[in-house]
Amino acid sequence: MDKPREIVGSFDAKTHFAEILRQVEEGKEFDITRRGKVIASIVPPHKENHGNKENVFLLLHELKKQLPKNSEITINDILNWRDEGRP
Repeated sequence: MDKPREIVGSFDAKTHFAEILRQVEEGKEFDITRRGKVIASIVPPHKENHGNKENVFLLLHELKKQLPKNSEITINDILNWRDEGRP
């Protein structure tokens, strides 16, 4: 079960940003709110895939197994997916 994130208002997050980052380094997670609505989350990076090319390759290999047998994905498909939603 995931541990609950601490909720912090945007003003307090700005005021105590350095302390929040210190706690994130220790594994704590925060949801930042404005007027009671969560607008952002601050969480530690995922260590299992962070900068690990072998894990990314294994993940892609597993995803490929789930595709229909005759489907083909091109490098352009991958680049378009990567760029989707970027300005």
